[in-house]
Amino acid sequence: MSDAIREVRRRLLEDFEFYAAKALKIRTKEGTVAPLVLNEAQKQFCSTVLDQLKTTGKVRIVVLKGRQQGLSTVIEALLFWWVTQHKAVKAIVMTHQSDSTKALFDMCKRYYENCPEILKPKTRYSSRKELVFETLDSSYMVATAGGEGVGRGETLQLAHLSEAAFYPPANAKENINGLMQAIPNTPGTMVFVESTANGIGNPFHDIWKSAVEGRSEFVAVFIPWYIQAEYREPVPKVFEHTPDEIGLVEKFGLDDEQLMFRRKKIAVNGIEMFMQEYPCTADEAFLTSGRPVFNTQQLSDRIDETPKIVSRRPWKVRSG
Repeated sequence: MSDAIREVRRRLLEDFEFYAAKALKIRTKEGTVAPLVLNEAQKQFCSTVLDQLKTTGKVRIVVLKGRQQGLSTVIEALLFWWVTQHKAVKAIVMTHQSDSTKALFDMCKRYYENCPEILKPKTRYSSRKELVFETLDSSYMVATAGGEGVGRGETLQLAHLSEAAFYPPANAKENINGLMQAIPNTPGTMVFVESTANGIGNPFHDIWKSAVEGRSEFVAVFIPWYIQAEYREPVPKVFEHTPDEIGLVEKFGLDDEQLMFRRKKIAVNGIEMFMQEYPCTADEAFLTSGRPVFNTQQLSDRIDETPKIVSRRPWKVRSG
């Protein structure tokens, strides 16, 4: 093997963005199959993941998604990259419903089928839910949340819990805890807990909150909708900002093309659906999703106006 080829192989092993563009292919929004060139949201996400991997030797990430940012796609790519280039690694992907399970497994199979031969490990076993790589003794499998004891009895190195806020409530906590217990706290392990928001009071929100508050080893990742280059629309000649748009410009620096995109989406689906699917902040996403009782726009505005707690006074319970 020449020095040039050896250097390329080293870069494919160590540089995920390079590997994704050269080795992986996805089905695009336009319906074509093309190399996985990371968009801005995916780049920001991967930067956090790879920084944590370099710093701690492992990955523990909880991701709050907006609409069509490609984060599930890039998580699957990260798992495929790691599993197909390391020995004795087992990965599992668990989704909230069977259709999503099939979609993510099909994505993984597309990665494998289009992978260059020099990087494609030979499979020992392949089914509708599992790929087992012969020489590496590594594997990738999928499951659907809802069953009892998912992951129990397994020793896993990688896990992707997709749309975790939508797991069936009856056993969501058990399913998540079962998978968490199957991952040893050792270098080279990765756990991604990912979802769009579905209100508060569910296990996903609990994991997110503990990460934000620094009570766990998870790092919370939220990427707002407006960093996506495609979320823009042409602006008419006469274009005046509304009061709430003035606030968005001041707070987030949105330009007129982004505001026009927002206007068109709101005209079709309403303000609350826009805030749920294209949130500017994590708080906005949680407040507008689920089944809120109060006006979510007012609640979101009030959060920004609420002063920080300076001190707390203990409650005194009166007897008798």
